[in-house]
Amino acid sequence: HHEHTEGLFEVNDLYAVEGVFRAVFTSSGLAGLRRLVLEGERVRRRDVPASRLRNTAMALEDLDLGRSELGPKNLSALLEFSALTTLERLKLDRSALGDEGALTLSMWAPFPALRELILAHNNLGALGAKSLARTTALTNLKVLDLQGNLVRSAGTSALARSPAFAGLERL
Repeated sequence: HHEHTEGLFEVNDLYAVEGVFRAVFTSSGLAGLRRLVLEGERVRRRDVPASRLRNTAMALEDLDLGRSELGPKNLSALLEFSALTTLERLKLDRSALGDEGALTLSMWAPFPALRELILAHNNLGALGAKSLARTTALTNLKVLDLQGNLVRSAGTSALARSPAFAGLERL
């Protein structure tokens, strides 16, 4: 089942994911898309045609890939998508990112509009938290959701001291 209303595309069934990525990320007809919900869908590298994503005119504000089993390598491919620079909310909870995924996010190009980053239940440890703390890509973040991770006090301290997260309202 998938739903399309103005500015929103939501997919609720596994069968459609590969086709949805190809259609949504490469179609000029969806240039007005602002919110994409693929929660619970398995996203694989072959689903993300990275070479065609760089030049899209889409300007997503909200991308929900929660429970997607995305993993750090697929996250790298997804981050090549130029429309992500307009994101205000990125939901990646339960996406099997681990510390490697946190490092990938921290090293990527800036997300100037990103206000909310949801990384709950991703098996992030202190190393992942420290990677995020060193980033310059997430300076406008207001909400960083790390619940259900193994961040521990060393990671929490690094985040609290980070100049990148000075404007954080909720951790």
